Order: sequence, then C-alpha cells, then structure tokens
Amino acid sequence: MSRGLNAIRCEGKDIMIEHTVALTNRRGLPFAVDIRRPVGQGARPIVIVCHGFKGFKDFAFFPYTSRKLCERGFAVVTMNFSGNGIADDPLNFTALDKFAQNTISQELDDIEAVLDGIASGVLLGTQGDARRIGIMGHSRGGCTAIVKASLDPRLKCLVTWASPAALGRYSDEVLRQWKEDGRYNFVNARTKQDMFVNYSYLEDIQANGERYSLDLAVSALTVPYLTVHGTNDESVAVEAAHRLHGYAKTGQAELALVEGGTHTFGTKHPFEGATPALEQAIDRTVAWFHRWFG
Repeated sequence: MSRGLNAIRCEGKDIMIEHTVALTNRRGLPFAVDIRRPVGQGARPIVIVCHGFKGFKDFAFFPYTSRKLCERGFAVVTMNFSGNGIADDPLNFTALDKFAQNTISQELDDIEAVLDGIASGVLLGTQGDARRIGIMGHSRGGCTAIVKASLDPRLKCLVTWASPAALGRYSDEVLRQWKEDGRYNFVNARTKQDMFVNYSYLEDIQANGERYSLDLAVSALTVPYLTVHGTNDESVAVEAAHRLHGYAKTGQAELALVEGGTHTFGTKHPFEGATPALEQAIDRTVAWFHRWFG
C-alpha cells in the first residue's frame, strides 16, 4: 500500500518525489517506509536509512537527512522497524506491546523485507539500482546495519552514525533485574513514557552470539565502512567509534569525528532545523557513498 505521492520543489522545479509504503516482514509484522527519489531518468544508487532505539523514521533529523541524500543523487528508503512502537500515528508511540517484543532478529527481517522490495521493483521500480545499495544506521540502528551488511551481499556500502560498539552490554544489576522481572523499563526521557523491553531481546542476542558480535561482524565486512560519531555524544561515548573503526579492515574504512556533535548532532525532536554538526555528518556520508558508488 502506498500513500500519496508528494513532489518537493526548489526554485520552481520538482526535485524529488516522496511517498510512504507499507511493508510486511516474514513474521507477518507490518511497518512503514518512506521512499524518496530524484526527479529524472536513470537508476540511482540506493541508501537504506535505519533509526535507533526509541527512534522512528520521522524522528528529528531523519526526514531532513533523507531529503538531503536524495537531493544529492540517491534514491532513499527511510524505514520504521516493525517493533519500534509506532503504529498508525507516525509521531507517537502507541504500540508499546510491539516495542516490548522487538529483537535484533526482527529488525534484520525488516531490512530483509526492504531489500526484497527493492529487488522485486515494488519500492523503486527502475528508479533504483539494485546493484548499488548502501545502508546507514543511527545509534542501535547502526548495530543492526553492521550485522546485516556483514551477512547480506546485496549491501555494498555501510555508514553508521553514533553506533555503540557492542549489543547487549548492560550493568550486572540491570541484567539481573531484567531476567528476574522478564522485562526492563527504558523510560523515554522525552515523552516520559514507560517503554518496557522483554527479556527475549537479550535471549535473541545470546542465541546469535557470533553473528551479533560487532567486533566479528565488522572484521568480516567486505564492503566499505564509514564510522561517523560526534565528539560530545552524551549517549554513546566516542570511544565506541574508535573501537568499531579498529575492528575494520584497512583500506576501505574511515573514521569521521564530528567536533562538538551530540548523539543527534545538535538537533532536537520536533526538528527545529539543521546544525553545523548535522551538515558535516551528512556531507561526510554523501561523499562516502559517492566515492564507492560513483
């Protein structure tokens, strides 16, 4: 199902077309993706954009960043994960039961459904080049993107923003309480909502120990990998970026530190406009994809 085509104009000309499509993963779980493609003929390289924990496709800088990528020549697929807590209301968490049940395996299934939609032509038709697909992920979405890029040869290029260097790393006290209660409450500082995550999230990581170990996943990458991180990230210490970059093979990996950048590169939700840190992150990302996709 596709929702209304919308043409974005600049200086009196249409420069991109955007619309929202509903997909379903192999578990039968629905989720929404935004499709943005430049106006004009020709198959464009594709970038899949993944949000992080307690994020969504319309959060803060994601629409702006996706449009900037599109303006610079890419077809862009910005996705909601099926277990991110977003349902019919695109801006508020109203499906906290689904949020509680989410796992990394489920997020990988969501990306799989996007890749299948690209391959079949359902998402972009002839406007996207399925031979040139890149993926970028913010925060925990970066972790999921790393794992998927290490496993799926359809992905040819990788960028992470503010990604942790490991999955499932919590204090002993949190782990004890999580296992004892069967769920753990990650209170949303912005909305003040209780956002419980079931213990099955950790069980999924434990059951896929080697596949979900980011040191092994990054070292196994055969595609170019750019690590972007703000030096003032208050949620994921910049040391994580150094660790991820250190795991990568030399020759096709770079580390881009954004001086003064926070976890959201100085932006807020609702989005109040771009910042120099966000523009720098976008510029480095665009340059990376252009470098490897031509």
